[in-house]
Amino acid sequence: MIQKVYLKLSPETPLEDISHLFHHLRLFSDIYVFIEDPSQSFTYLFNLTREISAFLQKYSFCRLNLHLIHSFSPELKSFYLTLTQLTSTFNIEGYTHQGTPRLIVFPILLGPFSEQKITPFLEFLEGQFMPPSLFVTASAYASIPRSVERVFVLSDSDPIVSLGQQQLLLDILEMGYPNENLTSPCPLNVVIDPKGNIFPCFRAYQLNIGMVELKEKGFINRLFPPAELCAECKHKALLSAGAVLSQEDQGELHFRLGLSYFDKAEIEPALKHFSQALNLVSPDDRGEIYFYLALCKANMGDYPTTIAYLKKANIWNYNAYFYLGFAHFQEGNYLEAKEALEKALALEPPLEEKLPIALYLATVYKELGQYSEAISLLQQMSWLTPQVREIYNLMGTCYYKSQKYSEAAECFEKAISLAPDSAIDYANLCLSLKAMGKTSEAISHCQKALALDSSLDFARKALKELIG
Repeated sequence: MIQKVYLKLSPETPLEDISHLFHHLRLFSDIYVFIEDPSQSFTYLFNLTREISAFLQKYSFCRLNLHLIHSFSPELKSFYLTLTQLTSTFNIEGYTHQGTPRLIVFPILLGPFSEQKITPFLEFLEGQFMPPSLFVTASAYASIPRSVERVFVLSDSDPIVSLGQQQLLLDILEMGYPNENLTSPCPLNVVIDPKGNIFPCFRAYQLNIGMVELKEKGFINRLFPPAELCAECKHKALLSAGAVLSQEDQGELHFRLGLSYFDKAEIEPALKHFSQALNLVSPDDRGEIYFYLALCKANMGDYPTTIAYLKKANIWNYNAYFYLGFAHFQEGNYLEAKEALEKALALEPPLEEKLPIALYLATVYKELGQYSEAISLLQQMSWLTPQVREIYNLMGTCYYKSQKYSEAAECFEKAISLAPDSAIDYANLCLSLKAMGKTSEAISHCQKALALDSSLDFARKALKELIG
């Protein structure tokens, strides 16, 4: 179902086709009508209003807000008086039932304005309809009288794009974190150009993609907001908020969206929002942003920047020490990795977080030749999480490098029992048995390893040596 309609009205607009759209609207919907030249569009707008009225008379459970966007002219009073007559039935209905009318007209006036001329016209509109809104440039935003309840900012040369961005911004403002809707595709918000071409959202309209013709049968089933554009669309909407929100509020919104995308493992949009937030908040509030920037960079494989950002964040919990250790490990800085990972473990993380920290730390011990330390840590983890194959693989490797081949073989056998298709564990078991002089068993396990993974060159070499 369609939530919002953005319609560019002109004398060539196919109104009959547009009336077919009403059946696909939500029960509470908004129609934004952009009128380039009101004097040439009176008849078409009145006819559109009649079509909407007829629809609402037939479907009494529906409500529509009709937003009229056009340039300001004090000569438009007669037009609005006629419009009042066309919608009076719904005003009377609302008054009778002591409820909100099911059709409400919201004028939105485009500048430029002079206060002397605009003030009486605003008073006139407020007396006839709901309080009007203004559409202004960013430079004129600060000078708008506070009595105007709602002001839209022209963030783009096309008012449809500006309004779409600001409506999206308002939607984001209403959502707190965590909220899955922050990163979900928007509801269907269609844009209709004067020729009756229809786009599934204002971003698709802006990029001229995903268009179908309104006159086509079953057009509604072909309208899908392009989900791949949603993250970039939200990012651009926030970038357009300069005149509407303070820098601090913009930074907070970017950070909120960054967290939402990070939670969904969508790292690139998360990084964009965190980077933008960093430029907007005060220096005292940048620590947490640097922390999440570091996590993004770690996920993208940029380990030097990860380390730099973690140091700038200066937030030292077990997660921060883990990522610091992980980044150093990936860079081959094993002593630094050891120090960070030991600090992470010392902070007593929950078991599900402790396991990856311990595995990386044990791997660091192995790389440093500290096999007994690695084995001791892995034994502790095997008591806590006995069904994790990686523990026994790594422990077996450390036993093997310590020339304790019997203990190594036991570990690799345990790993195989947990993962019977693990070629590397069959190959490692082969090497352990070979070192123990158990040639026939070693040959058998080496053949199993190569049957599972023929690319294991060290296993092939061992098999040749065993066969002689």
